Amino acid sequence: LGCSHYPHNCMIQSPCCKEFYWCRLCHDAEAFQKCKCKVEQMDRYSVERIKCMRCQLEQSSDNVICENPNCNTQFGEFYSCTICHIYSNDKNRSIYHCEGCKICRIGKREQFIHCYTCGACMAPSHKCIPNSMHSNCPVCLENLFSSTSSVHLLKCGHPMHSSCFKSMLKNRVYNCPLCQKYMVDIDTELMDREIQNSPMPQEFRKKVNILCNECLNKGEADFHVFGMKCSNCASYNTKQI
Repeated sequence: LGCSHYPHNCMIQSPCCKEFYWCRLCHDAEAFQKCKCKVEQMDRYSVERIKCMRCQLEQSSDNVICENPNCNTQFGEFYSCTICHIYSNDKNRSIYHCEGCKICRIGKREQFIHCYTCGACMAPSHKCIPNSMHSNCPVCLENLFSSTSSVHLLKCGHPMHSSCFKSMLKNRVYNCPLCQKYMVDIDTELMDREIQNSPMPQEFRKKVNILCNECLNKGEADFHVFGMKCSNCASYNTKQI
């Protein structure tokens, strides 16, 4: 029983259109086609009624076990939240409710802390950027705070979906879309050897002004089509200015 988002044993009644859905995400995806409901995001906190899908009994959303004494179905066999009205039978998917975020999060509670600077649950060791999680993924533009997809924190501290991060690397894009800093470690010694083994023709050998995306230093560097090295931090993540 359940939907592709959460396998579980009950349906929730939407407070806006009074129709029953497996979860709020099902409402957001199906409500307009089902009943012309124009509410794009169902209010998860205002759910008052749920329906047991074993015995079909409608009852209070405060219940986590069916009140029918002949049923006693547990709505979420491994997780139930009567605040967000999320239920899950998936033993392999850890979920917890964060009081700081005021929503349920996917993952193990002990692996995260609520960072009030970033505005969301983060790994204990992370680079803080104010309200960084209250933004859209810079690749697919989906809101990160309410997304059910996993989020990857870049070295610079900017977040994006893990799937979008992997897609960028697959397409050999290594710079953060927001600040242009490297998302992964780059072997500068390899770049040194490549440039040394591929000298520029005499007519293109010149000094150019550059800006380093890593340390933001401005300076001069030898021009090369493979890259121009920052004299301050030795990075090749530079651009000609």
